[in-house]
Amino acid sequence: MYSSERMSSVDIARKIGCSWVTVLRWMAEDGIALRSGSERARLVMSRRSYEERLRNSAASRAIFTGRRQSKEHRCRIALAKQKKAEASRYEADLLAAMRKAGLDPVLHFAIDKFNIDLALVEHRLAVEVDGGNWHRTACRKVAQDTRKREALTASGWTMLSVPTRRADWIDRALERVTAALR
Repeated sequence: MYSSERMSSVDIARKIGCSWVTVLRWMAEDGIALRSGSERARLVMSRRSYEERLRNSAASRAIFTGRRQSKEHRCRIALAKQKKAEASRYEADLLAAMRKAGLDPVLHFAIDKFNIDLALVEHRLAVEVDGGNWHRTACRKVAQDTRKREALTASGWTMLSVPTRRADWIDRALERVTAALR
């Protein structure tokens, strides 16, 4: 099915009633080579309707020509990111510590067109985890963080940036969060 019918592992799993991970394991056991990333992308695109392909290409062109996306579109993207939120290593560590401390943060909470790493919605407290190279490099990222901070402040939110450079960063972050809640 994977080779002859060009089905994905997910489609095969749905058809036979098991998990896609199981299908991948069976394929590995039988020595079936997986498709490359570009081959997978071509297959996905070939299954889309003409209208969907047009929308995709228009969005890509807009990105490459420097045209900005509408605010409504950016807000929809932020909501989608909140729904399928996946925590980074640093976010997961702080999320677990906050929950252990009796707090109930929401991961990648959408506010307007922005996503907050961890949000305590009832207290309107936004916690941004500044981990790894992502937050320390480009000037563009610094400008984006500034715009995010200004937008959140205008919406009545308090924003805390939590650096992860020190070994005791989680304890220090929890102290700052509890202090902000008082």
